[in-house]
Amino acid sequence: MRKNIKLVLPHFDKFEISIEDVKLRKEFNYGENDHMLRIFILTYVKFLSDSPLESSSRKPLKVYKKFFYELINKPIVDTIRRFSKLSDELLRNSYSTEDGSTIRPFISGMIDTPIFREYHEWQKSGDAKILTYVLSFLRFGKKLSYKDESLKATAFREWLDIENGLRDQVFSDNDISSLRVIIKELIRSLKIDFYLPKFGSGKVSEKYIEDVYDKLEYLSTHPRLDYAFGRPNQFTGSGLGFMPRPMGQKDDFHSISRLIMVDKDLFKSRSICAEPNSFMYAQQDLHRWIRNSMEDAPIGNFVNITDQASNQRAALHGSKYHSCDTIDLSSASDSVNIRLVKSIFPIDWLFFMLASRSSSVQLPDESIHKLEKFAPMGSAICFPTQCIIFTAICIYCYDAYLHGVTSGERIVTSEDVVIIVNNFLSDHSSHSPFGQRLEKPLVYGDDIICDTRVTSDVITTLSRLGFRVNVSKSFTDVQSIRESCGVYAYEGEDVTPIIFRLPFLTGRRLDASQYSSLIEMINNFGSFEYYSTRTFLIELLRCYLGKQFPLIPYVTNRDDFGIYVADHKAVDISLLRYNSDYQIIERKVLVIAPRRKKRSKPYNLESYSYEQWMRSRIEDYSTPLIQGRSSIRPQETRVVPGWARYES
Repeated sequence: MRKNIKLVLPHFDKFEISIEDVKLRKEFNYGENDHMLRIFILTYVKFLSDSPLESSSRKPLKVYKKFFYELINKPIVDTIRRFSKLSDELLRNSYSTEDGSTIRPFISGMIDTPIFREYHEWQKSGDAKILTYVLSFLRFGKKLSYKDESLKATAFREWLDIENGLRDQVFSDNDISSLRVIIKELIRSLKIDFYLPKFGSGKVSEKYIEDVYDKLEYLSTHPRLDYAFGRPNQFTGSGLGFMPRPMGQKDDFHSISRLIMVDKDLFKSRSICAEPNSFMYAQQDLHRWIRNSMEDAPIGNFVNITDQASNQRAALHGSKYHSCDTIDLSSASDSVNIRLVKSIFPIDWLFFMLASRSSSVQLPDESIHKLEKFAPMGSAICFPTQCIIFTAICIYCYDAYLHGVTSGERIVTSEDVVIIVNNFLSDHSSHSPFGQRLEKPLVYGDDIICDTRVTSDVITTLSRLGFRVNVSKSFTDVQSIRESCGVYAYEGEDVTPIIFRLPFLTGRRLDASQYSSLIEMINNFGSFEYYSTRTFLIELLRCYLGKQFPLIPYVTNRDDFGIYVADHKAVDISLLRYNSDYQIIERKVLVIAPRRKKRSKPYNLESYSYEQWMRSRIEDYSTPLIQGRSSIRPQETRVVPGWARYES
């Protein structure tokens, strides 16, 4: 950082805290987390001044000081865990009664927090804006970037436990027969057009492959992939597509994924698998086939794998009318049993799903393990497979409800599926309880929404099929809260908290991911009207960039990259130039550009580029902007001055 950042509290001009004043105790052994924690502590204390009650009644200075010293004198993970548990308790224990009133039980643990006044005010008024702030404060540090190797060891043990459980799992004949019929009716035939694969943005299992040029240079095939995708067969009728080069010395028919543990939040790591280069390449086009097939089949009424909005709207509706519930699963991608998939999916789907599946994984100790799951997180076909299975389970339970039984007591027929689909409401109802027609299920990955009347059976069936339901994060019945796809809803209002979410920061220069994330976080706090914290984060960005700070782009369109402002800011004339080619005025700004390496281009780059142009002609789907920003990889990008059109 170019200079020492200072925290100045509003209304207390004589009280300043600099990053040097944050003296973390050595016995807590924060190690390399030291700098990140200092930034977090200053931001957290500043966030206290953004309370919606501050305009009418200011917090005493002693509240800020007490909170600051608590953060530096107690293990910070313990403090964040305590606040997180309070937020979970608050979310679980709000209920609506039959007369329309709300019961909000008093949580005694809130007394010893710096936001007790805000919590007490929400207790009295039920104001959604105050609740949003309370939840934001309590969950503020849950996604803090914090390096703790012990979490990865715990995650690996959990991964092994799930694998062992899948090996011993037994499925009933009624479950398998019913789910097979339901899925066949929901997804119908796999729509296959051209084989136009592409590379994903993530890592692959081959450690010597670092970027897309490497992926091209070392692209090979595999007997299974060649049999399914590379020659005419009974399903495609042709072998169209970009054909990989002959096998090379390093390839060795590589078909083994690599297990990696990554941080999920402050308390937990999760497992992902880096897929083999050639398998991920094929999975990307199979994903396109599956997506197109789902859009045109009945399942498209319940799943949209490119848009979370339906689930988010349903969460808002369910929190108001208690007509539908939200179900949360733990480790869902790791819990999809390969034997279950083989038993319930149609043969034309399985042909390609199994051909592009890596069946073994290299563990952290470099031993090889045969996978019991269908596909781990990291596979391009993991997500849509989950969506199909969970939707089928919901339909299975809806059928049982209509017949007055629980799932597993009868076998569902094709005619039953048609009847069930016709019993769904075309839109959300505005009254409760309902008549015969049901709220339709909505699924996005492991985010499940179903009619309140079938929730208990859905939870039981999921558990019976090997999926772990997180009861503490599932919201049902008369609870006032619903949560799906990141949206927290309270009695029909959006109360989604804002949290501190930044890549791991050091005192050195910002990389592209940190730079873009910090700007995004500044805009997020502004959109919540938490302007004190927004100002502090801008000052943090100024300290990191030093003399380059004037090059930060300010934008008046929220979709553009830069710090959002309502009106155009004055710009130093030295940062402007006239582009005679385009006859426009341009402004010098800091942009994110690819990191150029001095290396020769792969011989097959032109062929691959042509294939991707062909793919763009037949594909109308594009990655949402927010996902594109979050996939910035520091090793492939850099922050550099550039020129952009200047809007005066």
